[in-house]
Amino acid sequence: MAFTKFLRQGANTVSTVRDEFIKTHGPLLTIAQLAKILSRSEEGLRISLRTKTSEFSRQLYAAKKQYGRRIYFSVEKIADILEIS
Repeated sequence: MAFTKFLRQGANTVSTVRDEFIKTHGPLLTIAQLAKILSRSEEGLRISLRTKTSEFSRQLYAAKKQYGRRIYFSVEKIADILEIS
């Protein structure tokens, strides 16, 4: 998982993770960026967001923001979710 690799490199707090994500991706993540962070395929992430079968996918769905037809995810909420997991 790309996130655990990031943690091993020295980012051990939520604020550090959040700051690093904002520095590399900006305040919002696309589904492609989130899939890469989670080491998942885009389609697999879309399916888990649609079915909401696990607590993790429900938390990701709550972090989703939709602008028109585009879907983004809040970096702050994603950092919080990944820190809890």
